[in-house]
Amino acid sequence: MRGGRLLAGAVLSAVAASGAAACTSPSTGDTAASAAPPPSATASETPLENLPVEEVIARARVAGNTLTSLTITLSLPEYREGAVTGTFSQDSSGSCAGRYAVAGKGTTEVVRSGGKVWWKPDASALRASAPDLPASEVGKWFGGSESTTKTFASAFCNMGTALATQVGLNTDGSLGKDLAVAGTRQLDGRKVVVVTMTDENGVPVSYFIAAEGRPYLLSTESGGGKMAVQLGDFGKPVDATPPPDDQVARR
Repeated sequence: MRGGRLLAGAVLSAVAASGAAACTSPSTGDTAASAAPPPSATASETPLENLPVEEVIARARVAGNTLTSLTITLSLPEYREGAVTGTFSQDSSGSCAGRYAVAGKGTTEVVRSGGKVWWKPDASALRASAPDLPASEVGKWFGGSESTTKTFASAFCNMGTALATQVGLNTDGSLGKDLAVAGTRQLDGRKVVVVTMTDENGVPVSYFIAAEGRPYLLSTESGGGKMAVQLGDFGKPVDATPPPDDQVARR
């Protein structure tokens, strides 16, 4: 279903334009993290917000690398084709399940399991992405191969881990510009440390890192609110069951 891939590709273009290009590409090596000095005993007793920004983001990346699973909720309110929202859960085995919606263009479910990807558009998404397909295709899953929709599904499914493990970094693994600790705030009842930076494309990015307990990244915003992602359900099992064969469209 080429139309579905085109719509998803357009959504990902909006993600990249919002300053999240780095988060959709798994890092090939956290050079900045490896260069950071190990936390000292004294530093471990210091409130996170009082540490140097380089140590704050290094600790967040270390915490992110311990995660076995997580869920992201994303929002792109200014996407030109309609506001985009989505929720994706992924685990360290590569399994992923979620859905995204484009305002006025329906909702699409996505499952990745065993290196294969399937996606199921609802009636509105099917009409928007592939208007020539018969109505009998509504409710069917598409895909099922390793190559089908690999780009868009992998980008959505990999986003959470990439965000959690690349705090403060550009696409190439280098540190962002103008990194700074911008105080603390409350986020859904939790105290977070706010870190700001500018990425390699000049896009402002804000990170909201748990100030107590493990310093997980809990939320991030980029492009002045053009994209927002919340992270949670750390360690929760991911149900990414492949669809039954009789529910997969044969095209």
